[in-house]
Amino acid sequence: MIKLKAYMFFPKVILPFVLLLSAGCATPLMKAASQGNNEEVKALLDQGADPNSQKGGALFAAVQAGKIETMKLLLSRGAKPESQGIVICPAQKQNALMSLLAREQDVPQQAPVLVIATHAGNIGAMKVLLDAGADVNGEVVKTMQWPCNNYTSLIFAAKDGNPEAVQLLLDRGADRNRSGGRWGGKTALEWLQKDGGSPEIISMLQGAGTEGPEQRKVRVDRMKAKEAAETKAAIEAVSAPSSQPAAEEQKPAAAPKLKPVSKEEINSQL
Repeated sequence: MIKLKAYMFFPKVILPFVLLLSAGCATPLMKAASQGNNEEVKALLDQGADPNSQKGGALFAAVQAGKIETMKLLLSRGAKPESQGIVICPAQKQNALMSLLAREQDVPQQAPVLVIATHAGNIGAMKVLLDAGADVNGEVVKTMQWPCNNYTSLIFAAKDGNPEAVQLLLDRGADRNRSGGRWGGKTALEWLQKDGGSPEIISMLQGAGTEGPEQRKVRVDRMKAKEAAETKAAIEAVSAPSSQPAAEEQKPAAAPKLKPVSKEEINSQL
């Protein structure tokens, strides 16, 4: 069994490989992909290797190693752009009790490969995955109350201080109002405002469509008020007595009166 504490000094680009390879679960395809050995990758795929085994481990290996051409090869042969792997969530400042319990260590969390490429700062890999259809708002998988729960690529790019990645994600439709982190989390903008992040990125995130906490509260309050009003109106409509007058009963139409015929008219018809 791997003891994570022994690897906490590894850079975020190296640790996932240590965890993966040390666990003895790397397939030949994953090893070839991590080395960028495209000839071996092709041969294994031709022999029936599944590019999506182990939640897309081969694509994760290529993404983590920054092997762009191998990524393209795997995607062209059926690898899913939503494949997952391990992202290293950096230690976050906690209160005294949480610091004592968690020891403020980096922790590995499961995440889409786009999040992994973003946290590694690999713009080329991000573009390849987005072009292949990766969800720009894909999130880190929630695990109990771990620090990076529901982090999106945009949150990582903002917290990592990478304006090029932030701009790319915004251009591709990233939702600036998604929140991530413990206990409900914060948006990318809220994290930067809390931690004193890059003024350039804060300015980018404060563009049209971005909410701060006050704007979000106003929007939510208005939405709740609207829903309450609609519910009240619906209840009143059901419970109120009908104000429509009863339809009058239809009376049978009177028989038409026959016009008397004179003898002269009868004789004229004979």
